[in-house]
Amino acid sequence: MAFPSPSALKKKFSLNPNTFLNIQKHRNQIQEIIQGRSPLWAIVVGPCSLHDTESALHYAKKLRVLQEKVEKTCLLVMRAHAEKPRTYLGWKGLVYDPNLDGSCNIQEGLSVSRELYLQIANLNIPIATEFLEPLISSYLSDLISWGFIGARTSSSQIHRQLASSLSMPIGFKNSTDGNLDSAIQGALTAQASHSFIHIDDLGTICQVKSSGNPNSHVVLRGTSTGPNYKSFDIQKTLKLSEEKGLNTRILVDCAHDNSIQKPFDQRNVCHNVLEQHLSGNHKIMGLMMESHLKEGSQSIESSFIDPSISLTDPCINWEETESLIYNIHETLLESALCFS
Repeated sequence: MAFPSPSALKKKFSLNPNTFLNIQKHRNQIQEIIQGRSPLWAIVVGPCSLHDTESALHYAKKLRVLQEKVEKTCLLVMRAHAEKPRTYLGWKGLVYDPNLDGSCNIQEGLSVSRELYLQIANLNIPIATEFLEPLISSYLSDLISWGFIGARTSSSQIHRQLASSLSMPIGFKNSTDGNLDSAIQGALTAQASHSFIHIDDLGTICQVKSSGNPNSHVVLRGTSTGPNYKSFDIQKTLKLSEEKGLNTRILVDCAHDNSIQKPFDQRNVCHNVLEQHLSGNHKIMGLMMESHLKEGSQSIESSFIDPSISLTDPCINWEETESLIYNIHETLLESALCFS
């Protein structure tokens, strides 16, 4: 099956000038947060992975309303993963199997994903996603405000090279076994210039020379042996980072192994990390949470797939999400008033 070129898909689902400017503004806001030049806290929040366009847009509209209410303290970025990394086997995401039936119509998946990203971006919501297949970035990266390299690929030279060429900030997650070097070295490597093979906008194989990504950083997502969000873990990460010359701030993932895959334990992680920040550790720039309209998760093998429930990792529901973010906002606001 022949694929359209990146330029053809971008022409079909094209950015309007206003949305383009909003994406640049969001990237700049995130960059300022990473560099410690903004008082805002970053909160990357949304479904573990996208599987239904209508429910994703419904979530995005709720997030837009919430952003307006907490804009004095927080920047909300929608977690919108169209690719799902797998440790073994399973559904690999909207790009790979948009019909959820094993037909794996990737060409359709690219179109569906780009159209959805464009609709979210048109709502003036910054989008965060994990880059998995490097070629797919050519079709979608212009719509992304914050990119991530996952726990299974942070040590991959291919993904580090890709990150060095992307024009938005990129976070590298620690490996699933808890190795911090993969994330720290990944972020450092991405800051350098690289030459590598990729495709251009016409879909032609070409050589790329990247300029390096100055806004690469570490994300702590827990480990197979336990969480890594507590004060000791944060200080250890900062010490190792500084020793190797990486001075950007840290984002903490409240889900995955930090909550031991128990969605409502994300609240405990959130409160602990917020308390560390309020106690003076301003090297923590914010949080990532897995959240959907309804709580929990479901199997793709189910006879009925609920569009409002995660198809991959279990998530907290919207009500819990809203409550947590309001709590963060009010706590940060109160803290700012106390020290003003």
